[in-house]
Amino acid sequence: AERLLMLVKMGGFKMAPSFPLSIYIISEEGKPRDKALTLAETLRDAPINCQIITHLSEGNFKSQFKKADKSGVT
Repeated sequence: AERLLMLVKMGGFKMAPSFPLSIYIISEEGKPRDKALTLAETLRDAPINCQIITHLSEGNFKSQFKKADKSGVT
């Protein structure tokens, strides 16, 4: 996540892709969740064609990945 944030902040995304990206962000409770929300906000503000989905309800990673799979994110 940090590398992606750094790339966005450095302007590494110069052109929006011709297809929309779907990004599903999962996280643990506490500080990791705060970082996930910061990442989601940064990506939403970036000049890229994407849909950001954040998973904020409780649950382990396995259940969050299942929800991501069901969401149709590619």
